[in-house]
Amino acid sequence: MSIVSAYSVLSMLEDILSNEEINIKWPNDVLVNGKKISGTLIENVIHGNMVKSVVGIGININSRHESTNNFIYPSVSLMELIEKELDVLTVIEMYISKFSVYYSKLINNKIDIDNISKNLYGLEKKVSFRTNYLKKKNNSNNLYKIINLNKDGTLRVEDSNGEKINLSASEISN
Repeated sequence: MSIVSAYSVLSMLEDILSNEEINIKWPNDVLVNGKKISGTLIENVIHGNMVKSVVGIGININSRHESTNNFIYPSVSLMELIEKELDVLTVIEMYISKFSVYYSKLINNKIDIDNISKNLYGLEKKVSFRTNYLKKKNNSNNLYKIINLNKDGTLRVEDSNGEKINLSASEISN
């Protein structure tokens, strides 16, 4: 679900922005030119055999972010990128339209995971993050080469020993 939310934001941003590098920082952030413009938080609640999800999406629309330059991923807003204020309701409507399309594809098992993978931040590059997988192996190296997304939304990576592993969002511990 988080990857569908992030991809919906990315797709919406592609309609608004031109000549900007837009990527999904797995599992739930969207970056424009390496700066964070959006994030998604999901809480799943299980009732018997039914899973209900509460999804919270934040998109920086008309805010200014001068004080975030010291962050690993400084923030940026749409207003800063296009240099004009946007109607918030219009942006929300655009997002809902995109999300409706991609959520429908997800539940009908027609999501194009390969196309989403092409938009991953750090694709085919070595990136650093901590995982519970490394703790189990007593390995202090935290560099992984991002290979792609799997159909189940897990991230396929290669560790420094050439071992390919699949990581779920719950295995990341930053």
